[in-house]
Amino acid sequence: MRKRSKLSRRISVLVLLLALVAAMAKPVSIYAQDEITEDGEKKETVQDENVQKTDPSEEKTQQLEKGGGEQNGGGGIQQNSENGQVKTGDTSYDTTKPVIEGFEFAQQGQTLKNGDKLKFCLEAYDADSGVKTIEISLSSGGTWNTLSWDSNTWTYDESKKQYTCEKVLAGVNNEKVEIAAVKVIDYNNNYAEWSVRNESYEYNYWFNTEEDAPIKVKNFVLEQNGLALKEDDEIHAYIELDEEIAEADLTIWYRHEKGNRYGCGLYYDETEKVFRGRLLAKDLANGKWTVDSIELTQSGISKKLLVDNIGEYSFTIEKADVDVDTEKPVIKSVSVENNGEIFRAGDTVNVTVEATDNMQLSNSGSLYFRAAADIADDTEYVNLKYDEDGKVYKGTLEITEDTYPCEWYVSSIYIRDSENNSADDGRFTSGSNYPYYINVYNGNTFVQPSYDINIYFMALNEKGSWTMIQENQKKSVLRR
Repeated sequence: MRKRSKLSRRISVLVLLLALVAAMAKPVSIYAQDEITEDGEKKETVQDENVQKTDPSEEKTQQLEKGGGEQNGGGGIQQNSENGQVKTGDTSYDTTKPVIEGFEFAQQGQTLKNGDKLKFCLEAYDADSGVKTIEISLSSGGTWNTLSWDSNTWTYDESKKQYTCEKVLAGVNNEKVEIAAVKVIDYNNNYAEWSVRNESYEYNYWFNTEEDAPIKVKNFVLEQNGLALKEDDEIHAYIELDEEIAEADLTIWYRHEKGNRYGCGLYYDETEKVFRGRLLAKDLANGKWTVDSIELTQSGISKKLLVDNIGEYSFTIEKADVDVDTEKPVIKSVSVENNGEIFRAGDTVNVTVEATDNMQLSNSGSLYFRAAADIADDTEYVNLKYDEDGKVYKGTLEITEDTYPCEWYVSSIYIRDSENNSADDGRFTSGSNYPYYINVYNGNTFVQPSYDINIYFMALNEKGSWTMIQENQKKSVLRR
């Protein structure tokens, strides 16, 4: 066998430096065990949050040292082991999470029906701003329903430091219901969660439900049953029940011949004692539509009503064929006035979005800022209005005393045209590591997450496989 030359024996090594970009909104621990967030992004484990309380006007104190080590002496860095935050100096803004010391569910493992009461007891406190809201999420069949209590609806026992929250069941089906989340939120948007899963990732708390006898529809009328409808026609239906249903929503679901469904919400006619609904033919696609189901929803739980021969109710849409615009608008530019700078209560953030469309843009759009800190309500909505003179969308975000002191970055932008086509915003948000952001301070308080990251150097070996040749770790890396 002919020997390789010295040059060819040396493999052509391609070294990839996989490092974290400081401007990323959700930094990734490269090739580490990553958590997948709800929006599909990878996110590494957060080490802590840095709470900066020095004078932001001084350059040397603009951010904490990335090493995050302890210092001695007044005004130095002290680790707060209770909530995993690093604090400097004094602050008047509460950035400390509440504490949950215990949780009990009185109906654990029982079988319950409509009218039965759920009872939850929490031993919890918030030493600073106080407990504002308690949320408990129930999960059944992949659907979540979040129950909420405040000072007007819970019972508090001062001697036990215990909150008691109760809820009467309504509209239940035959199913297993699991407690998927227990959350306590304070008045400054900090929150704590109680662990609801065991080591096998199974839910610790659950109950079964047993539905009442099915509710039968006394009378159902689809006035356009069997008809062929044109563009300007309307579809009217009404439902009469054998019994009065309190605090319930009714929906008629129509199914298109190609499989998709369209729901029509009903309102209660007090005079005739029936539920009525109306649809516009112009809102429905051409083809045959059949009544698929009628559903009653109470307390976030839906159940189907019994209707004799429900599949026999249908109509057909025969609108004139027209060319439909399917081309998306295009976002050309985004501007956040004083992007990346410090804002305080009373300041206004001005946002401008330039977009174009082949036909006609919608008169309004929306933009969302998301908090970099881990807080309960982590989004701020900005309403965008189209400015005909400037041919741009404009909106404002008002900073108040209640705005959490952290980085807020533009996480999503919604621009649509007259046919409801939506523009892609990735080039100005996730695709560019969220380049538009503001830093909100309350006094001298500023909360900033830090991250532990891994950096791997990979090389291509003689067999064409990637091999790790070096690994580096860096702790307490700040976001930007």
